[in-house]
Amino acid sequence: MDALKLSYENYGKEFVEANRYESFAPVRECSCRSRWYVDGSTYFRDVADTLEAAREEIFITDWWLSPEIFLKRPALDSEYWRLDQVLLRKAKQGIKVYVMLYKEVEMALGINSFYSKQKLMQHDNIKVMRHPDHASSAVLFWAHHEKLVVVDQNYAFVGGIDLCYGRWDDFFHRLTDLGSVADLERAGHFQAPVTSSTPAGSQLPHTLLALAQGTNMVTIGTVTNAEQAKELPVEMQPHVMSGDVVDAALAQDGDGSEHGEPDEELPMKGETPPTHRRRIMRNMVRMREVASVWSHGIADRSRRHLHRGSSDAEGEDGPAAAAEEAVVAEKAPQAQAAPVTAAVVAAEAGMLDEVDANRVKKLTAKLWFGKDYTNFIVKDFSALDAPFMDQIDRRSVPRMPWHDISTGVVGSAARDVARHFIQRWNAVKVEKLRFNMDYEFLLPKGYQTCDSIPEVLSTPSYKTKCQIVRSASQWSAGIKDTEDSIQQAYVDLISRARHYIYIENQFFISLCGINADVSNRVCEALFQRILRAHKDGRGDGSKFRVFVIVPLLPGFEGQVGTAGGTAIQAITHWNYSSICRGQFSLLKRLQDRGVNDPTEFVSFHGLRTHSELGGKPVTELIYVHSKLMIVDDDTVICGSANVNDRSMMGNRDSEVCMVVEDLEFDEGVMNGEAVKVGKYAGAMRRHLFKEHLGLLETPNDDVDVNDPISDAFYKGVWLKASSKNTDVFEKVFRCIPTDSVKSFAQLQTFQAEVPLVLSYPSRAKEMLKDIRGHLVDLPLEFLESEDLTPDLGTKEALVPTYMWT
Repeated sequence: MDALKLSYENYGKEFVEANRYESFAPVRECSCRSRWYVDGSTYFRDVADTLEAAREEIFITDWWLSPEIFLKRPALDSEYWRLDQVLLRKAKQGIKVYVMLYKEVEMALGINSFYSKQKLMQHDNIKVMRHPDHASSAVLFWAHHEKLVVVDQNYAFVGGIDLCYGRWDDFFHRLTDLGSVADLERAGHFQAPVTSSTPAGSQLPHTLLALAQGTNMVTIGTVTNAEQAKELPVEMQPHVMSGDVVDAALAQDGDGSEHGEPDEELPMKGETPPTHRRRIMRNMVRMREVASVWSHGIADRSRRHLHRGSSDAEGEDGPAAAAEEAVVAEKAPQAQAAPVTAAVVAAEAGMLDEVDANRVKKLTAKLWFGKDYTNFIVKDFSALDAPFMDQIDRRSVPRMPWHDISTGVVGSAARDVARHFIQRWNAVKVEKLRFNMDYEFLLPKGYQTCDSIPEVLSTPSYKTKCQIVRSASQWSAGIKDTEDSIQQAYVDLISRARHYIYIENQFFISLCGINADVSNRVCEALFQRILRAHKDGRGDGSKFRVFVIVPLLPGFEGQVGTAGGTAIQAITHWNYSSICRGQFSLLKRLQDRGVNDPTEFVSFHGLRTHSELGGKPVTELIYVHSKLMIVDDDTVICGSANVNDRSMMGNRDSEVCMVVEDLEFDEGVMNGEAVKVGKYAGAMRRHLFKEHLGLLETPNDDVDVNDPISDAFYKGVWLKASSKNTDVFEKVFRCIPTDSVKSFAQLQTFQAEVPLVLSYPSRAKEMLKDIRGHLVDLPLEFLESEDLTPDLGTKEALVPTYMWT
């Protein structure tokens, strides 16, 4: 009893007494080292390194998890940094791995959590649970939306980035990833460069493995069909798979010169091959293993494993697997192949020396394999059990770049994240697996050792105080009372902001005032703070700014103005109803209260980029998936919560965020006056401004992002760059959304006109040189004459309004 009393008095009472924002967790005043991650590349890398350092246990929960994603890219080391392989490797080392996945409504979502579970559970130390069971729990509309990774209850990642397809990106936000994809009409042979180990006058073989597009024709040397391939010795018969033919550029050495004549044909059955051919034969088994990593879906071992784990399978080579193979093979010609190339296979098989092997692999490697190369407005995800099969043609369709934010923390706040995960795990265990002894209950660690946790990452960290806040309720976390501490934190931080508020979010659905359709108070708090700034400004001229960045269009498959675009239009309706349309919108209410020019205080933006694909300029919006707010360069709230009722109300989607407050400061400036700015929040905000203005890619000493609220920056840099970029994009591409289109009739006319990029391509390319960064205006007049709510008779009209809000 004395031990229990001591534990309660020293460590336990903070979980039963009132905390700020009515959160389950207190503010951690010390022993917290925090990091921020802009875009997924550095986030995935640090997650990989932290997982690799695990010594006891790993917790992961995601809205969607794709087992085959590569955490470090380009993936030149085969499968080593593939997520499922990392977790399997740790499990074999004795590390316990616990994963919770959102169990989707399959008719509504195609994220296939069953496949993810089956693919992950390859060892007794890996346990996966899916939740909720919709029929038995009557939870049909809400989701587990958290994105958490916790290692040893010491290191935690909290943010908006799921470990799934499409999330890996960096500040370049590339539209293309052709890797080794070549124009197959120009398909030739792979002629490796002469190396120091290659005898004079001899060459390595031509194409080792390739599958011609639209056929099942295997090419080995000059063997041109499957029947001829059968005549080869067993060790040389290829594992039939899709692959791209190496571009002609790869047949040249470093200075661009070609060597030698095409080599002779490979020997047929019964002939004794020359020495260097026998070496190739010995490497065929290794080549097959390597190829499976890069293969189309035909050679994908993960799909065969799914059959082994399913109840209706009859073994790896049984009828079910064979039928699946036949289906995938039949579909293969219509899909663009994943990056299997003769060059990569040769390099991996040890048939080139180290220098040339590395050169070839770098030239042929892709950053996004198969399903990871995505544009979900063009086509949503499907056939996830064929992970390396492209679902869009990367030679003609640009990918949709992904902008996202996450945070990392070491110390007591990480223990709080772990405690939340454990609470959820144990609640699901009780609900679904109470008597299954293979799934154990979890226990949280104490907080006595938080000051002595070693660092495992080299990424810069900052001394901060942190608080974990969440949206949680009985259905999502097994707790009696609903917790909406995320919403309370947003409202409080907005009301206390002194200089600026910077928001990036996937949604902006929060009406001002009292409205029955939308209940969260974020927009009302912004309205009150801006109105106060307007009144204060008339007295002393002080500046206050609100920056908001959201996606240009919601992330649903379909096209605006068509039957398939109903979901996109529904979300667009609620976003614009919150921003600028109707009596409850933010801008309308500000104007009604005397703020004649709301852009003096608040501006709304999206992100867009351009590139060349097939020699022609292309453009695509950058999808903003962030859930971030920065205030005054000293406070950040970041996590999985969107600005909408689903995330904010507590009893709907489950969410976790982290409030980070700086404890270390630098000299800074706001509206020309010296102030103290936090090292964590200030560095994060400046990085984001530089990324959006193109200053990371092309530094410009004439642009100073240190003072975000001065007229010189806000009007002379930020708004000016956004307006200029918007103008160029619309003139060159005639892209939507745009203020030029206010009705569906105008949309048809607008899209029927030939854009400058087609009518005058040389002029278009010249104009595109004026674009700086990715920042563009959010077109507030787009389709303002139309009712964008779902029409009666559509499936979208059948679901309740709160599904969209």
